[in-house]
Amino acid sequence: MSSHDAPRIPSSRSALESAPPPSAQSFVLAVAACRNALAHRPAGLITDVDGTISAIVSRPEDAAVLPGAAAALQVLVGRLDYLGVLSGRSPDVARVMVAVDGIDYIGLHGMAHWTPEGVLLHPE
Repeated sequence: MSSHDAPRIPSSRSALESAPPPSAQSFVLAVAACRNALAHRPAGLITDVDGTISAIVSRPEDAAVLPGAAAALQVLVGRLDYLGVLSGRSPDVARVMVAVDGIDYIGLHGMAHWTPEGVLLHPE
């Protein structure tokens, strides 16, 4: 694929908002690819919070995990060898938002890790 053939990535929020939704066929193919990848062991999944399992909002405190996302993660806890949430938020905030036990919560872009004893900050 030459650079002229590469799909263009919208450069503005309005371009993203006006982009057509993915087709049903592309969704089915994506789900099949995910199932195939997760069928191999060890299998794991890491997801972001904002813009992935919650919508991007003007005020970060207004963000909420999308309906069904926490339930899907709960199902995956027992099926995957590793399940993680990576966020720019503090890991304890991400943990409250997602509200699913059995997930590894990493925050502050990888600099902090939630543990039952408290947030562990990694050295620079």
